[in-house]
Amino acid sequence: MIIEQVDYTAAYLNAMIDDRVIYMRQPTGFETRGLDGEKKDEICLVLQALYGLRQAGHLWYETLANALRDMDFQPLLDEPCIWIHREKQIWILLYVDDTLIAAFKAAEIDWFKTMIPFRYKDLGKPARFLGSSLSRNNENGAIFLNQAAYTEEVVVKSGLQDASHVYLPMKTGYKCPDITRDPKDKDVRGQNDKDIQREQNDDDDVASWAYDKPSVSKEEASAYMEDIGKLGWLADKSRPDIAVAVNKLQRRTSAPRQEDIDALKQLIRYLKGTKNLGILLGRNGDNNDLVGYVDASYQDCEDGKSTEAYIFFHAGSPISWNSRKEEIVARSSTSAEYVAMDGAVREAMWLYKVMKQMGIHQDLPITIFTDSDNAHTIMKKDNFAKATKWLDARYHFVRHAVRTGIISFTLILSAENVADALTKPLGREQFERMREIMM
Repeated sequence: MIIEQVDYTAAYLNAMIDDRVIYMRQPTGFETRGLDGEKKDEICLVLQALYGLRQAGHLWYETLANALRDMDFQPLLDEPCIWIHREKQIWILLYVDDTLIAAFKAAEIDWFKTMIPFRYKDLGKPARFLGSSLSRNNENGAIFLNQAAYTEEVVVKSGLQDASHVYLPMKTGYKCPDITRDPKDKDVRGQNDKDIQREQNDDDDVASWAYDKPSVSKEEASAYMEDIGKLGWLADKSRPDIAVAVNKLQRRTSAPRQEDIDALKQLIRYLKGTKNLGILLGRNGDNNDLVGYVDASYQDCEDGKSTEAYIFFHAGSPISWNSRKEEIVARSSTSAEYVAMDGAVREAMWLYKVMKQMGIHQDLPITIFTDSDNAHTIMKKDNFAKATKWLDARYHFVRHAVRTGIISFTLILSAENVADALTKPLGREQFERMREIMM
């Protein structure tokens, strides 16, 4: 398959404002003047979508979408940024004014460039897209995606460019504090009502006993929030190996401690030594099956909730992953694993829909690997087990997906579950083994 990139010139100015009435003040230096040379108190009627206009992005997408429809392109129902020409087999990926064009024949790409009615810069083979570097192996077509430049920018901005690198994104001993919840909530983990009342009587400042206040300066807390925000984007796009570390540190943005800042520095030092890591898309071109892994770490959050995670692979490459705190407090590790399966199943079904609409064949059921024997057994039973019967009905959606043949869960050893690296910090040997599979 051939992939090329174009960048539309002054994209927003191609969009006209039809049924909207928008006025603006005359630009400075371009005011209309009367015969006496005095400025007229007049305003302008906006006819085009100007940069900075709130509706400009939407108007540009509508204009581009109409042009693509005239060329017989159709968007995916579940992903409106992907357009397909079924007859000519051309795939278009849009992001504002950047467009990737994929086709099996160079003539089809040339046809698109000729027919599109907007001025553009022809960038040829894509080298950068949405902040990521792209390089392609001409022999097998695999694409290597990484964000080394962005990672280097984060390291330099944090002032750790001269620090030595470390081998783990987060130490296994890192723990969040036991109490981080609002003092008005009496259900504070590790304290009963009598203990709370006793401590409240001892100190009138409720926040000093129940609410975790920042133990660092405002400048340090602000820098912490800025850095962890940047790393969140990195973890979502190309670095699943830091997902769990970013997930845990994001929970501390409202009240960071010195321990959290030290953990953030550890993460940045890890990125300094691994900035060239990335994702190889199409690693295993012979096997195009979609497979997933799901796992949960029981009650490892400060409020008694568990961490759930999933990761999906296609052609041997990770294409979707997530690490987050569960919405409810699970009463057992089995319940935590069962709840985690809900998110994994929903993501698998969405990926299947997108693949089907793109014309990518995927057999059903989709295999998801889990290391929870109890959750796997409960799913196969006709009756509800005591461990999960109290759960909300939406979590039993997993059972329906299994029984209708959409999803199939397969048991594996915990040491083989890749999602384990997205639920908790691991030791160096196990972490590097999992990272080798992911990246």
